[in-house]
Amino acid sequence: MRNIRLTFQVAATYIGTIVGAGFASGKEIIQFFTQFGSLGSIGILVSGVIFTWIGTKMLVLAGRIKATSFNELTEYIFGIKIGLIIQALIFFIVFGVTGVMLAGSGAVFQEQWGLSRHFGIALAILLCFILLLKGAKGVMLINSFIVPIMITFSLAIGLYFMMQGQIDPATIWNINKPFHYHWVIHALSYVSFNLITALTVLVPLGQEINNEKVLFYGGAIGGIGFTLMLFVSHIVLLNHPQVLLFEIPIAEVVKHFGPIIHFLYVTIIYGEIFTTFIGNIFGMSRQIQSLSGMEYRKIIVVFLILTCAISQIGYGSLITFLYPLYGYLCMFCLFTLMAVRLPKKGEVRF
Repeated sequence: MRNIRLTFQVAATYIGTIVGAGFASGKEIIQFFTQFGSLGSIGILVSGVIFTWIGTKMLVLAGRIKATSFNELTEYIFGIKIGLIIQALIFFIVFGVTGVMLAGSGAVFQEQWGLSRHFGIALAILLCFILLLKGAKGVMLINSFIVPIMITFSLAIGLYFMMQGQIDPATIWNINKPFHYHWVIHALSYVSFNLITALTVLVPLGQEINNEKVLFYGGAIGGIGFTLMLFVSHIVLLNHPQVLLFEIPIAEVVKHFGPIIHFLYVTIIYGEIFTTFIGNIFGMSRQIQSLSGMEYRKIIVVFLILTCAISQIGYGSLITFLYPLYGYLCMFCLFTLMAVRLPKKGEVRF
């Protein structure tokens, strides 16, 4: 029973780390998939296979080599010299994405509730500090609570629109635009930066849980679950083009269900943004702690202050510029992770 619970906690943490401000709001889905129409649907399937395969593979690898941070994993895969360059690159990317998460928490309060964006940001910072005092347990705790609710809401919304005849199957698979390969590049760049940044959180779990079956099934369930959520959200957005220009387009769709459901869903969006924010702060703090030996609590405070400064730039601007750039920078890492072989020890073989 304990292993089953841990398996779903790993799966929820995997999903929660990826499902951040861009995904939960729908802005990121439009950027990488929905703008390509039916071709975006194929891109999601490609991304989903890679998420499930490589995410699970890296969880098992981290567990086998007893890596306590992403630094140790990169040194094992790339060697010390190249590993240091990769670490610096990923740290820079995760740091920027964390700032986007914080900006997203402010955007939710401002656009959807008409409240001060600074209040949304301050609340996320306060909750993050409190939960991270519990370490990895705090990260898994919040994900285990938020992620199942997010999955349920996402599937329920997609199912409702299908039953109401508001989903046109032709928009999902028919190639209704001139065929080109931009969707492939966007799909690969999406999975590249999301997967690489998620590893900063997932790698420490491999060492702390120390059960290869839990890591394997947790990674597989997490990858499949995330793909399903991504596909449903894409379908809904594809059939509601009038919301595509909003900062939080998914929330605009949910307004169809009335103020109570809208309030609940926006609260869940905020929670999902927060799960990625807290996961990234945790991963970066562990990375710096393993390098410097600096006190964990002090590192958290420094990161919270710095990401707060980045969040002032603005949510929409950060996603439009940073996410595609990060995707291209991470592609080399993704192809390397595909090629790397696992050590032969353990219960699961690839």
